[in-house]
Amino acid sequence: INAEYMGSRSVSSGRSDSSAMDQYLFNLKMTARQLEKLSKNCDKEEKLERLKLKKDMQRSNIEGARIHAENAIRQKNQSINYLRMAARVEAVSSRVQTAVSMKQVCECATPHCAHSCAKTAPCLQHETPSLFSVRLSLR
Repeated sequence: INAEYMGSRSVSSGRSDSSAMDQYLFNLKMTARQLEKLSKNCDKEEKLERLKLKKDMQRSNIEGARIHAENAIRQKNQSINYLRMAARVEAVSSRVQTAVSMKQVCECATPHCAHSCAKTAPCLQHETPSLFSVRLSLR
């Protein structure tokens, strides 16, 4: 994984908050893609190790077969670990995406309010009570 993608230097630069969050979101998505590609590479390596294992078993090379079996198992476990980490990174990415979109909604929905985004929810509830009543009725 490229350390540049997850580094904090792109987020802490002199850009505005939304631009930094967009850059961070992009970095998270790229990292998830890299992890998925690494998982696919491990799957390919596992298949190669299985072929080597099969050849060694046909040649009655027990020690070589054992080594290739261990390598195949290691590659399979590594592939699963990469996929697990990619899923975690994608979950964080979706949370960041939700935060970014909620911030945009708060800024666009209440331009006359001088409240911060955390204080905007009561303002939105006052302006659009029908949206909140529909949401509560669905529960």
